[in-house]
Amino acid sequence: LSGLHATSVKPYTDLIEGLRKQGIHSDVHLPQIAVLGEQGSGKSSVLDAISGVPFPRGEGGVTRCAIKLVMRGAPSHAKWRCVASLAGEAGSEREVDGPARLAAEVAALAAQLTEARGLAFSGETIVLELSAPDAPDLTLVDLPGLVRDEAVPPEEVDAVNGTIANYLVQE
Repeated sequence: LSGLHATSVKPYTDLIEGLRKQGIHSDVHLPQIAVLGEQGSGKSSVLDAISGVPFPRGEGGVTRCAIKLVMRGAPSHAKWRCVASLAGEAGSEREVDGPARLAAEVAALAAQLTEARGLAFSGETIVLELSAPDAPDLTLVDLPGLVRDEAVPPEEVDAVNGTIANYLVQE
């Protein structure tokens, strides 16, 4: 099964990711799995269980922007490798030292998008490109939770809803 995957599936997942890196995803919808739900409903926990990657979790709006995890299987002798970046922002790439540091890197990038700009949510995306021998060839997107709190300013609700809509309108 592994050999069949390497020859029949992997070339297509690599092609899809190459197209995504070239920016074609803005014109052609490429396969990915996006998770939608209210704040605190367990979206990040589900993605964590599927991927084995520790997504930020906690009470309330922990996911403050979209987090796209692009996982690719690597040869059995390869080491775990992850690069975190802000989508479309050249020079934002950060090599992540290991799985234990991943949540901290995501939190730092999210703070760069939100706290530094005085926002609670951002419509931008954090991209995690991970390769490891045991990684499935999947692209997962952790979206901010739907906001039901009337105390949240309307412009922040609009930012969350706009981010969700951008991912979920794709066929």
